[in-house]
Amino acid sequence: MNQKEKPMAGATVHELQKNTNTINDVTYYSSINQELIGDPDTFEWQRPEEFEKGLRPVIKLTSGMLPKAYRDFIVDVSYRLQVPLEYIAVPLITLTGSLIGRELKVIPKRKDTSWKVVPNLWGIVVGDPSTKKSPALTAALNRPIRYLENEISKHYSEKYENERDAINTVIKGLEVKKCKATTIQEARNITMEIRKHKENLSSIPSKRQLKINDVTAEALMELLSENPQGLLYYRDEISALLDSLNKKGYEQKKTILLESWNGDSPYHDHRIGRKSIKVEHACLSIVGGIQPEVLIQHISESLRKKGNDGFIQRFQLMVYPDTAERKYTDESNNDKAQETVYSILNKLTFLDYRSIFDSLESKSGNDNIIRFNSEAQKVFEDWDKELIARTVEMDSCMLGQHISKYESLLPSLALIFHLTDICSENFEKNISVESLKLAIQWCEYLESHAMRLYDINEDYIYNVSKSLSKKLRNEDNDLPTPFKVADIKRKGWSMLENTEVIKDALEYLEQLNWIKSVKPTNRGSKGGRPQGLDYYINPNVKKI
Repeated sequence: MNQKEKPMAGATVHELQKNTNTINDVTYYSSINQELIGDPDTFEWQRPEEFEKGLRPVIKLTSGMLPKAYRDFIVDVSYRLQVPLEYIAVPLITLTGSLIGRELKVIPKRKDTSWKVVPNLWGIVVGDPSTKKSPALTAALNRPIRYLENEISKHYSEKYENERDAINTVIKGLEVKKCKATTIQEARNITMEIRKHKENLSSIPSKRQLKINDVTAEALMELLSENPQGLLYYRDEISALLDSLNKKGYEQKKTILLESWNGDSPYHDHRIGRKSIKVEHACLSIVGGIQPEVLIQHISESLRKKGNDGFIQRFQLMVYPDTAERKYTDESNNDKAQETVYSILNKLTFLDYRSIFDSLESKSGNDNIIRFNSEAQKVFEDWDKELIARTVEMDSCMLGQHISKYESLLPSLALIFHLTDICSENFEKNISVESLKLAIQWCEYLESHAMRLYDINEDYIYNVSKSLSKKLRNEDNDLPTPFKVADIKRKGWSMLENTEVIKDALEYLEQLNWIKSVKPTNRGSKGGRPQGLDYYINPNVKKI
């Protein structure tokens, strides 16, 4: 590389390498700079270059893209909270899919009945701190779930509590009678009778649980076994879940989550010394919020260190919307809109799916099945052929892997949108072309957000460097002068825990005149190799 040539603004080390004849040119460029630096007291500091790269544009979610029955509620809450529509829509749609769960599956293809799609989804809302992700998740999830849990408790009490209490009363009476038995045969007969009543007791279904917030691998298997229709795993800050899954001892939990993504996979745990657990149909939805820097770090680390297991790509409802300047609001709740949404969620929770969809060839084994109507079927086939062609061209990159999962996302969204219409206006029972076209709009919209996030990841060193630049500008960073790579690593700053990543970021910042590096001349009292480069901060960075 020509020494006088300025680095490209917003370029990554990879991009710099592509613009040289050999990879060694980048190393040569750095070594030449180090030779030119000389004595730190004689530095001639140039003006630091600013970071110019912005976020990739995304499709904006509009009210016309929202399910009709949910539209007024989402618009009302997002306006009163002053948050993007996505902050309400994504968690609410994820919740709806989790309530349907395994109760109703889509057969997307005309002839192939072996492929069935369960509408459980993984959603993640990406936003900077203080953008009101938590209040939005509370409005879209916590409050509706509390309402539904109360309804489930009432329903369960009316249907099963009296029966359970009656059986328990009989068992207690028999146990007292057994203690008073006068012969061994009489005691045996009573024991057999007790066992029979306990079997009846175990056949009574447990009360349905809708969500979990944090759980061990063993408890998760128990809960999935007790709730075959599906569960919602909700974390306000989903970074806590992602962090834990990369720790030693959490491998089994991550495996269970991966297995539960398609909503219908069995998972059997056999361990010596403890009870074996069988989950015949693991079905789990996941939803939460996260900061962009944290998510990008997980995406990058999954490729750098842990290997790409496809975990992040399973978050099909992954959105990173632009946020507008908030303004003061003081409006009354739209109670009618909320009542409509809560009513739909309640119907989907207690709906007898088999009685409704039985006439539409809705049984395949023990499954309730729904299909596209004839017009929607043709639209799906054309869309799916185009998707397959596009993802083949994208080879095996993370974005391509992410978008390839839209093949199941589209029928899931179409089913969710269609059922909200059925519950509110009693439309046709097969999935309508209107619901499918709305789902296609969502897939196009979601792809633009996925492209934004994976685009940020492609420029990972750029983003790490930008994050580090903010630390260097802060006079309270407590870095020594000069500082070394190890000084930054000890800080434990986000995105700056990996030694090689820190070195790449420092090299990038040096190319933008934010810092200068010096080869230390002292080798220490014991001799040996110098202990890494010394770095000096350009005093002009505080003026930017």
